[in-house]
Amino acid sequence: MSSPRILIVDDSRTVRVRVRQLLEGTGIYQVLEASDGGEALQLLEKNPIDHLPDLILLDRNMPHVSGDACIRILKSDAVWRNIPVIFLTAQADKAEVAKGLTLLGCNDYLPKPFDSGEMLARVNTQVRIKQAEDENRILTRNLEVAFAEQQKAYAELRQSEEKIRLLMESVGEGVIGLDRFGTITFANPQAILLLGRSLSDMLGQNAQQLFHYNNSHGNPVTAETCLWRTTLTSGVAIHTEDEVFWRGDGSWMEVECRATAARQGEELVGAVISFSDITERKRIQRERDEALEVISSSIRYASRIQHAILPELKLFETRFNDYFVLWEPRDVVSGDIYWCDTWGEGTLLILGDCTGHGVPGAFMTLIAGGALGRAKGDIPHGDVAALMQRMHQIIQITLGQNTDTGGSDDGIELGLCFIHGDGQNLTFAGARFDLLVVEEGKVTEIKGNKKGIGYRGVVANQTYDSQMVTIQPSSRYYMTTDGLIDQIGGTSRRAFGKNRFKELLLSVQNLPMPEQRVQIYSALLAYQGGERRRDDVSVIGFQPARLVEA
Repeated sequence: MSSPRILIVDDSRTVRVRVRQLLEGTGIYQVLEASDGGEALQLLEKNPIDHLPDLILLDRNMPHVSGDACIRILKSDAVWRNIPVIFLTAQADKAEVAKGLTLLGCNDYLPKPFDSGEMLARVNTQVRIKQAEDENRILTRNLEVAFAEQQKAYAELRQSEEKIRLLMESVGEGVIGLDRFGTITFANPQAILLLGRSLSDMLGQNAQQLFHYNNSHGNPVTAETCLWRTTLTSGVAIHTEDEVFWRGDGSWMEVECRATAARQGEELVGAVISFSDITERKRIQRERDEALEVISSSIRYASRIQHAILPELKLFETRFNDYFVLWEPRDVVSGDIYWCDTWGEGTLLILGDCTGHGVPGAFMTLIAGGALGRAKGDIPHGDVAALMQRMHQIIQITLGQNTDTGGSDDGIELGLCFIHGDGQNLTFAGARFDLLVVEEGKVTEIKGNKKGIGYRGVVANQTYDSQMVTIQPSSRYYMTTDGLIDQIGGTSRRAFGKNRFKELLLSVQNLPMPEQRVQIYSALLAYQGGERRRDDVSVIGFQPARLVEA
C-alpha cells in the first residue's frame, strides 16, 4: 500500500513549507501543494482516482479561488466528495466555524496558528477514517457484486453463497439477507450482536415484525411502511439514517441502513439489509445542534437589545427636513452604531464604527453608548470636541487601555454632528471620520482627526478639532463607516472606494433622501456581486431643519 497523500492548499508559502516538513518528517505521508483553490482543483483533475489525495488541508481565506468556493466544488463532485477536508482558519467566530463544519461539509478544522501535535493528531484521525471508509465501500461493492453473481445459475448460487457468508461475517456492519417476503435467510455475526438476538431466533422470522415494528416514538411500523418494502417489491435500493431497529431486550438503536435488491437472473428474489448503529453519532449531532441553537438564540436576543437602544425615527422626523439611515449589519448584530438625541437646545447626531463586527463589535457599541451617556453629562452643550475627548477617556479606562499593560486594543471611530438650536449652524468633529457635504453639484469633504477614540496608543488628553459650517438650505450632509468604502467587488475585485461613493452621491443628490438610501444600497449590492460582505455597512444622510431664517 502506498503512503497516504496529503494536499496542503494555502496561499502562504511559509505555511505550506511548515506543513510539508511536519508531515514528511513522520516518514508516513506524501505531501502535495497548491497555492489557492484553483490550483488545487487543477491538480485533482490531472490525477487518476487511485492517485487522489487521502486528505486536503484547506485554507479558507485565499485570493482567486477561496477555501469556501473550493470545498463547494469538491463536495459537488461524485469522486472528490469522499476526500476529507480540514479547514485551516484564523477565524474564531463560532457561527463561521459551524458553517464550515455543517453547511460546507468540512470534516474538521484547525485554528491558525496551529499546534504541530494537534495537526498530526487530526491528520492521522482523518486519514484513518478515510481508509476505513474506503475499505468499507470496497467491501460493500464486493458484497453487491457477489450477490449479483447468484443470479447466474442455481449451482453457482450455492457455491457463491458460502463465499458471501464468509465475506459478510468479516464486515463491520450488520448484514441480513431477506427473501422476497421479508423473511430472514441470513444474518452475519455483527447483525446478531447489534440486535441482541441469537441466529436461531432470527432465521425464518419476518424482519419487519422482529426488529422494525415501531419507530422511535413507539408508533407502529407496518409491512406497507417498512423501509425495505420498496426494495422487495420494485428492486429500488434505499438508504436512510432516520430509522430505528429494536433489540431483543426491548431497547432501540438509531441506524444507518441500506437495502439492496437480490436477483436471480431477471427475477427479484429478495434483498440484502446492511446497517450500523449510529445512536452515538446522532446524540453528538443533536447536542451540537442544540448548542448552536442556544448560541443563535442568544445572538438573536442580543440583536433585539441592540435594536432597542437605537434612536426612534420620530426624532429624526422632527429635527430634519429630510434624512435616511442605512444600517446593515454583516452578521445578526453590528459593530456599527448611530445615535440621535437632543443636547441642550440642539441636536446631536453620531455615527460610529467599533472595532470588529458581530458579537465582539456589538459589545463595543454598548460600551461606546454608555461612554456617550456619561460624557454628555460632563461636557457643556455644543462642545463636540470636548465631548469626543471625554468619550475617549471613558472608553480607554473602561477597557483598561489607559496603561501599557494588557493585550486588548479596541476602540471606536466616529463622526459627531451638533446642529445648533436655531438650525443655522452645524459643528462637526471626527475621529478617523469625515463629513461629506453635497451642494451645487459638488462634494466637499470636511475631514476629522486621524486618531480614533479609546485605543491604547492614543494619549488620554488627546484633543480633537471641531469645525463649524453654516447650514445652507440646498446642502445635504453624509457620514459613512468604512464598510461601504472597503467592500470588495467589481470585475477587478477592488474596494468600492471613496471616489466612487462621492460620484454616487452626486448621481442621487436630487432625489428624496429615502430614495437615495435605496439607490446607494442597490449600488453597493450590484458592485459586491458574489463577493462576501466584509464588514457592517452604515450610511446616514440628512438635511437639517432651519428653524430661523438668516
